[in-house]
Parts: sequence; C-alpha cells; structure tokens
Amino acid sequence: RLAFGDLTDDGLDNGVDQVVNFELDLAPQVVAVVPQPVRNVSNGVVQQDRDIIEVYFNNDKLHVVNDDNGNPTRESAENPDFYQLIFTADSVRNTDDIVVKPTRVTYNAGENKATLKFAQNLDELIDPDTGNEIGPGTFRLRIGTDEAAPLPPQQLAPVMQVATDFNTQDQVVVQFTAVQSGEDGISLVFTKHDQGGAGEPIISVANKTISVDLNSSVGDETTARQLIDAMNRHPQARRLVTATLISGPSTANTNIATPDISYSPLRLLGLGSSFDTATDLSDNTDLGPVLVVTGSGNAFADGEFFFITDTSGPTPVTRKFEFDSDSPPALNDSDAIGISFRPTQTQSQLVQAIVSSINGANFGVTARLSGNKIELEGDSRIDLSDGVPGLRKEFQTKFDLGSVLVMTGDGTTFADGQTLSVTENAGGVSHTFELDAGNWITLPAGADLVDGDKLTISDGVNAPVVFEFKDSTLAVPTPLTGDVQIDFDPTMDTADAIRAKVQAAIDSTLVAAPTMAGELMAGRFSLAPMNGGRLHLGHNDQVMVSATTVNVLLVVDQHAGIAGGTVVP
Repeated sequence: RLAFGDLTDDGLDNGVDQVVNFELDLAPQVVAVVPQPVRNVSNGVVQQDRDIIEVYFNNDKLHVVNDDNGNPTRESAENPDFYQLIFTADSVRNTDDIVVKPTRVTYNAGENKATLKFAQNLDELIDPDTGNEIGPGTFRLRIGTDEAAPLPPQQLAPVMQVATDFNTQDQVVVQFTAVQSGEDGISLVFTKHDQGGAGEPIISVANKTISVDLNSSVGDETTARQLIDAMNRHPQARRLVTATLISGPSTANTNIATPDISYSPLRLLGLGSSFDTATDLSDNTDLGPVLVVTGSGNAFADGEFFFITDTSGPTPVTRKFEFDSDSPPALNDSDAIGISFRPTQTQSQLVQAIVSSINGANFGVTARLSGNKIELEGDSRIDLSDGVPGLRKEFQTKFDLGSVLVMTGDGTTFADGQTLSVTENAGGVSHTFELDAGNWITLPAGADLVDGDKLTISDGVNAPVVFEFKDSTLAVPTPLTGDVQIDFDPTMDTADAIRAKVQAAIDSTLVAAPTMAGELMAGRFSLAPMNGGRLHLGHNDQVMVSATTVNVLLVVDQHAGIAGGTVVP
C-alpha cells in the first residue's frame, strides 16, 4: 500500500484511485511462415518463388545493422545464421538432421517481413556437407538463434585398465585391460619361485582374482612376452583381462621375474564397486591427463621431479614436485614440493605419497586415487621434464573418446599447403593431411544431361578446351562440335560415374597436349575425386569452368577455394 501513497495503512486510499500501467517488453513474435510464396507478376500471371521462405513478425521492429561492406553483422536480423532450415529425415533423432541456411536474408520493416533466399529450390536443396540432394521430406525452421545443432548422443565405453613395469625402472610396461567392465574389480596377484629350469608362468583364476607365479630360475626367468602369451592363452584369465605390451616390441624379452614384486597386487577397479568409481554420466567428465605409477619405490631416484600447471584461472599456476628420499628431507630445489619416499615402498604406497603431495600444493588441481592411476580434477597440464622412471603420463581412458579436432574458423583462416598430422595410438604410425585450396565442380547424373551439352575448362594460360557430352544410346550419333568427346548413358550413369568420365577426359587431354601436360606437371590441374559427383580441380585460382547446354538441365556448380588465406573470387 505504501507504493500507492497510503501512509495510514488502513486499507483505504482516501477516495483516490491509483492506476499503474505496466508494459511487457517481449521479444518479436513470428506470426506466419510462408514457404515458396506465390505472387502476381503481371496481367494475371502468377509465379511461385520455389527458393524463398517468407517469415512475418509482429510490429516489433527488428535490429538490422550492416558492416562497411554492406554485409549483415552478427547481431543483425539479416544474418542468415538466425534462420536455420533443418531437414528432420522424418525422425525424432538429431543424428540425421541436416541444417541448411539461406544465402541471403532481406528484412522489410514496413511489412514486418524477412525474406529468406536459398541456393536451390526448397525441394532440391543440397546437403552442405556431402553435396548430395536432400530430397523431399519434413523440415523445421529455427528462427532467432545461431546456436549449432545439438551433438549426437555419445556412447561412453568404460575401460578398466592397470599397468606396471614390474619394478624394471620402465624397461618394460605391460597393460592389463578388463574384457568386460563390470561392477566388481579384478585383482592380479604376483608371486615367483624357481621352477628349476625353463617354464612358463603358472596362472590360476579364482572368481575375479588372477594369480600369476613367475619363473625365477636363473637363465630362464619369465619375460614380458611369456607372461602376455600365457595370460592371453589361459582359458579363464583371458575371459577377464587382456595383456598388452605398451612399451614397444624391443622390450618384450625383458626379464620381469628378478625384480622385487612389491608392485603386487594390481587391481582393476570396478566401475560400480564404490561411490568413487561409479560411472559419471554427466557432461563434466574429466578427460584430462593422468599420472600412472608403474613402479614401486626402487624405480624412483632422489631429486627426480615433474611439473603440474593449473590452467583454470586467468594466470596459469605451476607447481614443481620433487621426489625426496633423504632423511631428514632435503630438496634440491627449495621452491619444489617434496614427495617423500623410500626405495622399499610398494607401488600403492608411492601412489598415496604422490596424491598427498599434489593435494597439499594449494592450487586448483585435485588428485584422486584410482588404482595405480592418479586422476587430476581441474584444468591441468603435466610436464615430466626429462622423464621419471616408474611414472608415465597418459590421458584418462575411463571413457575412450579420443582426441577432438575443433574447427574454429572458415575458409579465410586457412592457407593452401597447411598440414596436420594424426598419429595412431597403436604402432605410432603418423598420417599427414594437407589442405588443398582451389575450385571444384559438381556434376549431374546422366539422366540430367542432353546430347551436345558442353563443359569449357580454362587454366588461364592455354587455350580453353571444350568437352562435349555425347549420348551413347542414340541410334544415330550426332556430330562432335567440341574438342573432346565424353560418352554417357542417360539411363545408367550416376553423378559419380559422370565425374569419373570427366576426370578421365581431362587427364587424357592434359597428357596428350604438350603445353597442357606442362601445366599438369606444374600442379595447375591436380584432379581429385570427391563424393556427390564433385571433382576437385586443384589449387590454381585461375582454373575456370563454364557450361554451354542444350537445355537448362546441366548446371555447373563451381566453388572458389582459398589461396594465401584469402577467398579467391
């Protein structure tokens, strides 16, 4: 009542009515969507704009701003990103959605109308990823947001693993991976005895415990390869775990029976065995680096160190951790954080000591124990300096999602010749991919060609070459008027078949003509097939293609590439 001036609080307003108006400032509302509108042209003639969608809004005027080049800015209502036509494939899943954006948006404030123009007719739209025609179906139009389509659901593949170097100071490392990720953990218990001669390790299984007895007979000690083979051949053990050599083939014959077995037992934590190991199905899964302790105390040396950097804040914070076996403690670097250890400590004791030191470092990284792995929660980087025997850096494999390439720019941010490499985890084989800018053309299927259709290709230096399509099914062939004949079958040839024939014709022409062959050797025409009837013509921006058609069915879809980081006109 005080808001209305009633100071007496008696429920009366002294005979004066108080009126307060509130106005709701709502976002503009879409009142109508008209796909492929029909309009009067002249003299009663009507025309359907099959590549147009009209969107009508209420009287709230939209914000339209252009840059110095006349192009809509990101926040402009004429930004095509705000109008996403989504092909649903008539399903409720988002894994098969195809998003097509208009090539131009024009807003008419007087009519409260946005006109969306697309590159093709709506029933002939092209998938921007594959170049194939989408075809008829159900579309939905998303208006007012430029957010990307939701990612497809991820399938999480839980993996239970443990690794050890058998106290060989990293001379060999064997990893044990659970065949099935169950709720209960798996234990590997190692013993050793002198078998009096050559002999494989003795393996027995009881429930989820695998007992391994190594042969310590002098001269016949169990090697990593013998253990792996015995484990993977054992009828019960191989149903529980798979043994893998991850330190390289040259380490397979390393003696693993002589070193102390203080690393035993090894345990593969079950995903549901406790609250700490329960599977987290949220999108906050920490997939950052982990420290894997593969050795016990005698694998480490006083003064060895590693770094962990917290990258979560505006300024990275780095902590140095130094292994210290001195008593009393004596660090080589007074600024380092000590990890006190003794050579007689077991692998599990070393893991506990490292976790305690990290969690006591007073920065934004928290260490969590997971078997012989130390998972680091929080944004972090690990630097093992020159290497620490008994300690390895890996990336969390609780969910094997692999590395991710994120595309952060468009074609103008790349340059011809830039490369990227992808290395296989298994075997370390590296594959190099090179960005090849330039032009490509999209060719139709044979059914959309007519005898006499022509393609003219020029490299900007030599005389143009005219390729003429000839219908091989005609009873009476028509005369060739172009330079090179390309036979096609309108009843059989797909778009990819036509692309292959055009590629073969260009190749044969370049080889046959000396001047053009020189251009081929110079890389002006580096032909490469693409899907959807597309043919890449190389990175030369002077390569041009034009079409001369008997009718309008042959449409050459030529795309400009990039060169030197700029769009080629």
